[in-house]
Amino acid sequence: MNDNFTEDLLFRLTNSCKSSALYAYVAEAVTKHFKSMHYLSSTLICDCVLANLAFNEQITPQSADEIITCFRRKHKSLYTTVAEVYKYIADDFDDYAQSVLCADYNSVRAINMPTANYIVYVISVDIKSNRKFDRREPFISAFGYEYFFDDVT
Repeated sequence: MNDNFTEDLLFRLTNSCKSSALYAYVAEAVTKHFKSMHYLSSTLICDCVLANLAFNEQITPQSADEIITCFRRKHKSLYTTVAEVYKYIADDFDDYAQSVLCADYNSVRAINMPTANYIVYVISVDIKSNRKFDRREPFISAFGYEYFFDDVT
């Protein structure tokens, strides 16, 4: 996790970088694999995946826990909303997860992650392994280059 991570920074980043290339790619992946007609759950999953990719160098089953906890504090229905949508797409999403996680699939499922965490993890792994991106890009899109030079005097 990024040393500068705060809840305020998380929400400022996800609210401000909707026009970034990475956010567009994440939104496309979520639309393709999560297939939710429920706007809030799709948006929350997009925001969580984007934050997971931006704040975490390594994507692990636990890497998004703190991010998802922050979103859950703000949106109390995160887990129930996502779980409700997931039950209609579970088979398709599990097939997708198997293709992404390969040999790690069974060990990841054995962890019994909450549904939202599982979805964020699988989509994050897929994007991280299939797309080259600069983790700084969402920060630059949201705050400009000055964000990286605030400590320089």
